Amino acid sequence: KMRKVDPNQSKRYRQRTGQ
Repeated sequence: KMRKVDPNQSKRYRQRTGQ
C-alpha cells in the first residue's frame, strides 16, 4: 500500500518510518 508519494520521496519516507 503506497500513499500518493514520489519514488524519490518513497526512499526517504521508508527510511524515516522504517516500513
